[in-house]
Amino acid sequence: MKPIAFLTSPDLLPGCSDRREDAWEFDVQFAALEKGCGELGLQLQPAVWRTPEFDASDYSAVFIGTAWDYAEAPEEFLATLDAIGRVCPLLNPLETVRWNMDKVYLRDLEERGVPVVPTLWFDDAAHEIVAGAFDHFRCDKIVIKPSVGANAWRQVKVARGEAWPAAGELPPGPCLVQPFLEAAMEEGELSLIFFDRKFSHSVFKVAAPGDYRIQSSYGGVEETYEVKGGELAFAQAAVDAVEGPLLYGRVDMMRGPAGEWLLMELELIEPFLYPNQGPNMGRSFAEALNRML
Repeated sequence: MKPIAFLTSPDLLPGCSDRREDAWEFDVQFAALEKGCGELGLQLQPAVWRTPEFDASDYSAVFIGTAWDYAEAPEEFLATLDAIGRVCPLLNPLETVRWNMDKVYLRDLEERGVPVVPTLWFDDAAHEIVAGAFDHFRCDKIVIKPSVGANAWRQVKVARGEAWPAAGELPPGPCLVQPFLEAAMEEGELSLIFFDRKFSHSVFKVAAPGDYRIQSSYGGVEETYEVKGGELAFAQAAVDAVEGPLLYGRVDMMRGPAGEWLLMELELIEPFLYPNQGPNMGRSFAEALNRML
């Protein structure tokens, strides 16, 4: 069987003394992908990217799975991926990862015709720098996010006139600011998963009562969802706006104030793929991987 590395962070692996609360997502995702790959003669193996023991030459390909700690050391992560790509196929490719890592990619997609959440970009999240966003967007609530980050890390929601968050809560460097979409608390976020640009399945993610963050680590839950034609067309257009090979991609979208769909994120690095809502996900992934190999 062809060995395939599933890159992950150490705090997601069974047996880790300080295992993350959302490590169950690794369990269900890896199990589904491992089964699908096994059916096609591919042996998926977890591999921690930040250990000296990891050797990409031991594998037929490397898949960026749940490397959810990459934002803590982005340059080290990119250097590791560069080294991997020199000895075996890296999926998704380094060029795509480098582009997708910084959320400035949203500006590129907007220029290519993809409707995105209105966004301002800043080098710092200090009050005197960012506060003008309320007037710019003509809104009373904004969300401040780090340009490089995941799982709502150092992300804050701020209302006009309330105390500014402490520096340790704000993004530590370059950031983006968006108007807060009420749909985050009223409806949720729709995600569509693609393998080799082909639609696989979709899921609606709903935040816990009183929260707006839809990640499971904040109490968010997922619901199986049957995607409609317009929603699929929107997501497909976002995927098709990206050049180069794409083993996997997740389109996160939310309704704007007029009920229109807006792109929140196009996750091409290490997205959770919601296997519980996609019963054929493992097989679809494995078939896409097999085609690309």
